[in-house]
Amino acid sequence: MKITFGTLIGAVALLTSGSALADTIGSYGTVAQVTVNGTSSTEYTMARGRLVIDEGQEFYRHYQWGGTACNGKNMSADDIANLLLALKERRSMTVTPAWIAGAGDTRCLVSYRITAIEVVQ
Repeated sequence: MKITFGTLIGAVALLTSGSALADTIGSYGTVAQVTVNGTSSTEYTMARGRLVIDEGQEFYRHYQWGGTACNGKNMSADDIANLLLALKERRSMTVTPAWIAGAGDTRCLVSYRITAIEVVQ
């Protein structure tokens, strides 16, 4: 049995002065951690939340949304719920993030694709 599906959430490209500035597609992996900063958090101004992707071989890539480093690049409540589901079901799905450069070396999460891990029986 082979199961494959995908969902792309968020923006795909930004258009600036007639030229396309495409999102950068990150490496796929499993969700290792999702952090959501509440409005009372001291981290809230810097980032609304963070996503950590396990890309394999003990390498973890960090993404964030909102806040000063990723101003205007926010995830909706549904987007966050999907990431939490991907964390819960990490053994059966991968996430491929799309990002735009933020302040410094920050990767600002702008969309992602969730794909079922192929099951062969």
